[in-house]
Parts: sequence; structure tokens; C-alpha cells
Amino acid sequence: MKIAYITGDIKYNANFAFYHDLLANFPIPEGQYHRLYLVNHFYDLDLINTLKSKGIDVRSCFRSFHLTLDNYWETMKRDLEDVDVILSGHITNLDEAVPEIVKKPIVSISFAEQGYSSNNNPGSFYKERFHLIAISKTAVNAFPKHARTRVKVVKSGIDATRMELNVERDQGTRMWFGEGFDKKIMLVVGPGRSERGLMKTIESLRHLPDWYLMIVTNELDVKIPAELRKQVYTCSPLYRLSEVYNACDCLVLPTQHEGFSTTLLEAWYTETPVVTTNHNSMTEIIEENPNTYFGEILDCRNSLGSPDPKTIAEAVERAQFPKQAAEVVRRKYLAPNMIDDWQKYLEGVCGEKVQ
Repeated sequence: MKIAYITGDIKYNANFAFYHDLLANFPIPEGQYHRLYLVNHFYDLDLINTLKSKGIDVRSCFRSFHLTLDNYWETMKRDLEDVDVILSGHITNLDEAVPEIVKKPIVSISFAEQGYSSNNNPGSFYKERFHLIAISKTAVNAFPKHARTRVKVVKSGIDATRMELNVERDQGTRMWFGEGFDKKIMLVVGPGRSERGLMKTIESLRHLPDWYLMIVTNELDVKIPAELRKQVYTCSPLYRLSEVYNACDCLVLPTQHEGFSTTLLEAWYTETPVVTTNHNSMTEIIEENPNTYFGEILDCRNSLGSPDPKTIAEAVERAQFPKQAAEVVRRKYLAPNMIDDWQKYLEGVCGEKVQ
């Protein structure tokens, strides 16, 4: 089975983690391959090279004044004619005409509780050609209501080889803050947007004078108050994030919308203390794993937003090493454990006749 993953960009986010950790673990028969297909100019060359080193065939097709619309479709058709199934992180990565040009089964995957899919191009979901997947029950909500009955929940996991745990909490990464740095560090990984509670996490530093904050992100759309800037460090995502997790003392994810957080799995795997909310897929994880300490889970079900900064600060100081959660991740949420379910689903999709 040859799989093509179409995306408009490639950077370290849920889409890349999914592609690398799950799809790159699919068995690749001799003489075959899986393909990453780029339809935009925005990508990280280091991540592209990482995927190539895994045996992934990377191709691209960009719309520009050098390429007419007819040539664009012809190129895409030629590049995808030998694959068995096409996956996309969002329906909006696929133009309306793609199903008519490329006669292949198409699977749209939802990672977040609310995504682009809920507001853009809803008519696409009427097309029976689109198979809809959510990686958690919560992520089903990313699809328009009229399409949710067709959504299949197939869970994802992380690749342990990307998150090898260092024996000691990493001191080298802490040197980013200066030689002899001995303060505690909060960590935020992912899109630096306000709806993920980032601004309130930054404001929590007012109640944590002895803590610093490391933000690992591709984008930052909040303004850091001048008086707190000396406590905040930002950096681009790294392929091997284990050094970052091992350097930090607590991951903070007070997000309002999260389908199934790869970041939480990474933190638990590296035994990093966690502060998050039940406004995401945490409720599902707790139900599946009762009597397990996952960290400080803040109740936001009756709130219109993320917890207030003082509440976050208090939870950060309470958070403990989640050894039980680490055991759960290693037992249930590693990518190789998920391959069978994904392979059975995709084989069923490939077996259906494409009209």
C-alpha cells in the first residue's frame, strides 16, 4: 500500500508529528515508498531531509505564474497516479477539483477540536469521495455537524525513537538562559496563539518570580509585556525535542481546543510534569486510564476561556513527575501500537471502488 500525504506546509506541528510518528512507521515493502506531497512554498528544509532519511519520497507542485492551471493539475495527476490512498491534514489542503483530477480515495484527518475544516469549504464534506478521520472523539467536532456521522475515530501515537529520554535532566539546553542558570523553567510547545492560553501562561510569571518560560513555536502572535521579557525565551521547534523536555520543569498547555495532544504524550513520555485543562481530550484519556496521575488538570468546563494566570501559577508549583502517565504512554500510545488499526482502516478504504 502506497500512501501520499498532501500538505500545504511542513513544519513541526501536529500534522508533522502525525506523519513522522505514525505514517513513517508503516512497513514499506521493497521497491515501494510513501510520499509527502507539498502544495505550497512554506516548509522547513531540515524536516524535509529528516523525512527523506526515513525513506519518504518528497515531491512538490506549486501554483505560480510559471505553471498554468492545466499544467498544475496534470503534474499533480502524474505524481499521484501510482499511490493507493491520499491523506490530508485538512480538507482545505485539497482543492475542490482534486477528486475529479486524481481518482484515488481521499482521507481527511482532524487533529484539533476545532479546525479549519469547520469553517472552510463545508460543501466538500458532501462528497462521498472524502473519508473522514478524527484522532480522538474530541477531534470529531472539527467537522461540520452534517458530516460527523461519517467520521471514524482512529487514534494516533508518538514515535519513541524521536523522544529518547536522557538519564539526567538536560543541563546543556538550560545554558540558553545563561551560564550558571539555576531557575525553574515552564515550557510551552506548539502554535503561539492566544486561544491556546499562551498569554495567560505568560502572565502567570507575575506570580512565579523564580520561574522562566520557554516557548517552542513556529509562530508567535502575542505581545510579551516588557517587564516579563527577561523571563521568556523563544526558539524554533527541534526535531528531537527530548532535550527541551528534559531541560524544563513543567509543560503548560491550558488550551481551549485540543483534539489529542501530541505535546502531552511527549511530555509524559519524558516524565515532564504537566499542567493542562479538561477543555481538550484530557477527559477521554482520564476515562480510559482511571486512577492515573497525569498532572494538574484544571477544570474549565464551565469557563469561557483558559484558567486565570494565578490558577496556572499555583498548578505549576504543585505539578509532580507523572511516572504513571509515562507508563501509560509506553503501553498504549506509541506509534507502533497504532499501526495495525491504521493499516486495517486504510486497506478497507483502498478496497473501495472509486467512482
